[in-house]
Amino acid sequence: MDLSKVDDAAVRLAKLAKIRYKILALEGYRGNVRQALQSLEDAKRTYRGAHGSYTGSWQGDTRRAYEEMALELNHTGNRANHTGEELLRALNREISSLHSEERALK
Repeated sequence: MDLSKVDDAAVRLAKLAKIRYKILALEGYRGNVRQALQSLEDAKRTYRGAHGSYTGSWQGDTRRAYEEMALELNHTGNRANHTGEELLRALNREISSLHSEERALK
């Protein structure tokens, strides 16, 4: 038995295991990001429903303060959604790259 071939196979298997571990971790992280984005969308939907039901009669300082807060919430929600989508794209690229490395080692 050629020990160098055994060593090469062991190194290849160790690399495959490491890549697969990274893929699993990133897929879990990707799932968490998707879940967070969905929670954000659910919260925005709830907010829009409350907005339509309760704020129509507000006037004066109360209305102005509410409108300022609503604009800030909307802006923050849009930024969070954009950041989450960018993160998903980066995760997808990294997972794809790892799958390519995995295929090359097989």
